[in-house]
Amino acid sequence: MEAKDILYSNDGEITWRSDYVVDGKFNVAKLRRRLDRASHPISDGEFWWINSAPKKVVSFIWRAKQGRIPSADELQKRNIPVASSMCGICRNTVETTSHVLTSCPFVSNTINRVLNWCGVPTKQFSEVTEVIDFARSWGHCPKKKEMLTCILYSTLWSLWKERNDRVFRDLLVESRLPTRRVDSSTCVQNSHILDELEPPTRRVPV
Repeated sequence: MEAKDILYSNDGEITWRSDYVVDGKFNVAKLRRRLDRASHPISDGEFWWINSAPKKVVSFIWRAKQGRIPSADELQKRNIPVASSMCGICRNTVETTSHVLTSCPFVSNTINRVLNWCGVPTKQFSEVTEVIDFARSWGHCPKKKEMLTCILYSTLWSLWKERNDRVFRDLLVESRLPTRRVDSSTCVQNSHILDELEPPTRRVPV
């Protein structure tokens, strides 16, 4: 699918028309449906665009899966100066997308606390894709899979926000904050399916 398939000139004039405009506004949903029908494979593989998580969270995870979030390592590759190339959370390792969202000791501990809170066996991850695949393949109940995916998406999003607070606002990361953010941004709005997870009694991990 090329640019000319989305926008095309109007009889040689300088104005442009598109089949993806509804009521005078560009419609992303129509373009997405067209992309889903495209015959060529998507290079970054399969991705679950769940509706139960906030759109900004899902979009962030999609970008993180492709290594397209502004970690120190990615910024340096683009010749953008950074104050430090070290992880904004642990300050011990070069900050790559994989490290800051999966293998950083603080991050790994937080993810495992969330998994334990959900009654799911803990696991060590080294890539964002591994987190996504783990949630997508866990258990047999579709509702439980979606809820766990929603929680883990929001966990990674919350950890990234904590990293930004540390880097740009010089705030110390407290161990409780990421999990509390997960509870407020995800679990409350999805309480109708949170009860599907085992065990039935849930509290914010502390």
